[in-house]
Amino acid sequence: MPKLLMVDDEPQVLELLKEMCYTFDFDFQAFGSGFEALSYLEHNRDIDAIILDVMMPGIDGYQVCSKLKLNRDFNRIPIILLTALDNTFQKVKGFRVGADEYVTKPFDLSGLVDTVRKCIDENVEKKSRTHIEFVIGNEISAIREINNLISDIIFNTCFSQEGVADLQICFHEICYNALEHGNKFDVSKRVYVNCDLCHNRIELKIRDEGDGFYLSQVADPTDDENIFKPRGRGLYLTRKLMDEVSVDRNSCTVKFIKYITNDDTPLPLYF
Repeated sequence: MPKLLMVDDEPQVLELLKEMCYTFDFDFQAFGSGFEALSYLEHNRDIDAIILDVMMPGIDGYQVCSKLKLNRDFNRIPIILLTALDNTFQKVKGFRVGADEYVTKPFDLSGLVDTVRKCIDENVEKKSRTHIEFVIGNEISAIREINNLISDIIFNTCFSQEGVADLQICFHEICYNALEHGNKFDVSKRVYVNCDLCHNRIELKIRDEGDGFYLSQVADPTDDENIFKPRGRGLYLTRKLMDEVSVDRNSCTVKFIKYITNDDTPLPLYF
């Protein structure tokens, strides 16, 4: 029987979720705050999926999700955000911190059950990958694919949490640059991502369908004359955070490499 962790500060919502579990044969633990849920997870890790309210006092759902997704012990657990906030900005924010699905209130119980089961099934079927390829067409698809990639990196490498956070920043920046500056948000164009997880490094290639550029043409965003200009930040951060960065103008491809060092030991998640 799948076991769910359900977190919501509204008692009536928790009661509805409990009734769902009784009806559809889920085991469960339910809490009214993010602090209680994190405290429980510190000693109980046999959870198959988490239903997590966004708007809670103290520590909100975004913060709880972010903590769990950057920890090896919990990263693979699907997290379904539950919220009354139904707009693109909130969804993007949720996916950026690693959420697997986003369900809005009021919700249909059978639809929520289908979402939970889909997430659990996908998690069970997912195999460890060393070579990963995917195609993205818009910002939300980019975020969701990057979340999956980060999950693979956390699960299959010994990068520290700081190293994973650096990779996540660079993935988001370069993919968004490809969508905005390469493809110019043309919905008919795509961005192609190839990643190799090696024993001592990660190699990532991101290719768009634009006209290409030279690294020497990218302005330094730290120069006084460029400080308020939006361009250049992504590549600047990537060159600072990654060990190797190169651009192939002919193929419109940015390649970067991050090496695993002796300092990259897993960091504990402090609750």
